[in-house]
Amino acid sequence: MIRSRMTDAYPEVRKALKRSAGRNKRYYGCKVRPQKYSVGQWVYYFNPRKFQGKQTKWMRQFSGPFLVIRTPSPVTVEIQRSRKAKPFVVHIDKVKPYLAATPKSWLAEPYLMDSDEQHNVEVIAEHQLSQQEEERLDSEVIPTTSSPNSMDTYAVDEASVRTRPKRTIHPPKPLDYLQTMFA
Repeated sequence: MIRSRMTDAYPEVRKALKRSAGRNKRYYGCKVRPQKYSVGQWVYYFNPRKFQGKQTKWMRQFSGPFLVIRTPSPVTVEIQRSRKAKPFVVHIDKVKPYLAATPKSWLAEPYLMDSDEQHNVEVIAEHQLSQQEEERLDSEVIPTTSSPNSMDTYAVDEASVRTRPKRTIHPPKPLDYLQTMFA
C-alpha cells in the first residue's frame, strides 16, 4: 500500500526537478559570457587550493600567467607556465585573460616552429592587436548628431543590458491534495 503511494510521487518529483533544471539553465545562460582564447594569448588559471588552518578568502585563487599553446576543442585550451614546464589541458571556465604587460612568448621563436606555424602566430598577434584597437574605439563615447547644447549628446546602447527572465509565481496547492497523496 505504501509502495504504490511512493510510485505515484515519483512522476511529480521528476516534473519538479525538470522545471528546476530548466530554470537554472535559463538563469545561467543569461549571465554567462562565452570566451574564445587563441594560441599565443596569456591567461590566468583558476586553481583553488585548500590548506589546513588557512582561510581561503585570503588566498589567491588564480595563478599564472600561462601561455595558450593550442585549443583542442571550443571549450578547452592547453596552457603552459614556461618553456620547460609540462603543458596541461583545462576547460575555458577555469581561465581568464591576462591583461597586464605580456611576457615574452617562447612560441614566436623561429627555431621552435616551421614558417607556416610562425606565420599563423604572427597573424594571430596582428588580429589581437586589431581587436584591442576596435575595443578601444568602441569604448570611446561618440557624440550624436543632435544639437550641441542639448543634454543628451551621447548615445547609449541599451541592448547590452541583460536581465533575468521574469519569474512566474504559482499559487500553493491546497492541503487536501497532499493528504490524498500520502493518506
